[in-house]
Amino acid sequence: MPTEDYLGIKIDLERDQLFDNLGIQRLKESYMKEDEESPQQRFAFVSKSFASNDEHAQRLYDYASKHWLSYSTPILSFGRSNKGLPISCFLNYINDTAEGLVENLSETNWLSMLGGGVGIGFGIRASDDKSTGVLPHLKTYDSSSLAYRQGKTRRGSYAAYLDISHPDITMFLEMRKPTGDQNLRCLNLHHGINISDRFMEMIEKCMSDPDADDRWNLADPHTGEVRETVSAKALWQKILEMRMETGEPYLHFVDTSNRHMPDWLKEKGLKINQSNLCSEIILPTNENRTAVCCLSSVNLEHYDAWSKSTTFLKDVAEMLDNVLQYFIDNAPETVSRAVYSAKQERSIGIGALGFHAYLQKNGIPFEGFMAKSTNIRMFKLIRGKLDESNLELGKERGEAIDAKGTGRRFSHVMAVAPNASSSIIMGNTSPSIEPYRANAYRQDTLSGAYLNKNKHLDIIIKDKVEKNNRLNYDKIWSSIIANDGSVQHVTCLDDKEKEVYKTAMEIDQRWVVEHASTRQEWIDQGQSVNLFFRPDVNIKYLHAIHYLAWKQGMKTLYYCRSEKLGKADKVSKRIEREAIKEIDFQSMIDGENCVACEG
Repeated sequence: MPTEDYLGIKIDLERDQLFDNLGIQRLKESYMKEDEESPQQRFAFVSKSFASNDEHAQRLYDYASKHWLSYSTPILSFGRSNKGLPISCFLNYINDTAEGLVENLSETNWLSMLGGGVGIGFGIRASDDKSTGVLPHLKTYDSSSLAYRQGKTRRGSYAAYLDISHPDITMFLEMRKPTGDQNLRCLNLHHGINISDRFMEMIEKCMSDPDADDRWNLADPHTGEVRETVSAKALWQKILEMRMETGEPYLHFVDTSNRHMPDWLKEKGLKINQSNLCSEIILPTNENRTAVCCLSSVNLEHYDAWSKSTTFLKDVAEMLDNVLQYFIDNAPETVSRAVYSAKQERSIGIGALGFHAYLQKNGIPFEGFMAKSTNIRMFKLIRGKLDESNLELGKERGEAIDAKGTGRRFSHVMAVAPNASSSIIMGNTSPSIEPYRANAYRQDTLSGAYLNKNKHLDIIIKDKVEKNNRLNYDKIWSSIIANDGSVQHVTCLDDKEKEVYKTAMEIDQRWVVEHASTRQEWIDQGQSVNLFFRPDVNIKYLHAIHYLAWKQGMKTLYYCRSEKLGKADKVSKRIEREAIKEIDFQSMIDGENCVACEG
């Protein structure tokens, strides 16, 4: 195996062959320094930067270069400029005073310039004779996201979260609509809603009894005064409609998050007030704490290789501890609340990508028992090894201040981020824990457009063409592209293969919720979970999927993806019709409607 020395690390240039052209192009455009000629040099530089010693650096390089480990974007781009810090995003809290409002805006802008996205908890009072309410402040943050950039070209990214009982909730819901009052629109700001158990229980009650009392009070968070009473059903329907129309708001089931917060944080009176820009970070915030997201991911497509390693997951956790320490040591005074939170909690978020790619590589449909058992096996092992690593590092390096007496180095260890860009770099694997959206799609880069084909499907098609000279390889792929990346019409594929290569829009979304809620048991933070629906989705099906997410214990929902009507939609429409027939709302309420039990 030919190797060369780079920064004291033996790098293997042949591992460049694990990339496709798009992956290498993405690395060159967005991550590599001008003097770096190979992705191997980039991996070596980053591994050396955040390793504990030379041996640790070599192992980290090997993990990354074999595509076992996916460094988060700010870690992978570290050293490309002198500005950014290797932290993905932050969550801050607005103290409802004049000083608090000014300080939080200033901190948010500083965090953005340091390269992080920011999730903001808007728990401020509603408009009255002393306050302007939430919307004028949202407009300020909306403008700031354009003014305070992350480097030369990337604008700031903020997400605002508001409680579902806030008097400004209706205006907040509509702030990203492209039409309406210009003064109330915030098109550059993402938004999420903190939904309580009490609200969802009222929706559940209405499912059993359509005539049930659904009066929902909107109360000022500062005074507790009820400002307005609305229909909970109408508000819920509005939320679902907005998600279909704009993809947002994100949904954060805030009571579920607080219930599962570690006991040692609850004992300190801490509270989770919001999630982050990608809805996978679930950490407490207050006037003294701005939560810090320190992330990287393991590639599940290579699970069978790295799951046998005795060092892999501990090495990744140790690397993130070093990243966290770098932030603590180098962050400016302007973000002191974030430094304090990082010191106290030492929370990290190890996530995953390549779940659907692993299933497809092994001929396992996303919908079914085999996928469910695979999901459980993977995340149970990851969490088990991370818990062991947490205690080992606690013994070696000391406990997190917040976790004194527990033996733990970290207050949290897992969070599953979206990983869209990282998945392209990691050999074009599937993003995060979600299904592929298409088996063929166009990807635009600064240097041009690339056609991406599903590599595992490509192997099958090549094999069939080789065995049958009547088949035409190019025509098969052209037909897949013409059918929006679907293979359901491809006659040379058998029924099992068509099941394995269903796209996100063709999969019964109950299985997306089933897998997410099942793995949540082992994820101490959250997951970026997207849902996929046709534009003309049946409202009963749409409601059922969102309700099940709460009922089955998920903490958040990220985007609601609704794509144009295409040639492959007849398949997803059939799946939706079959799901609606099977949905029994009373069984769902009683917790008896398990999609895995339906075969």
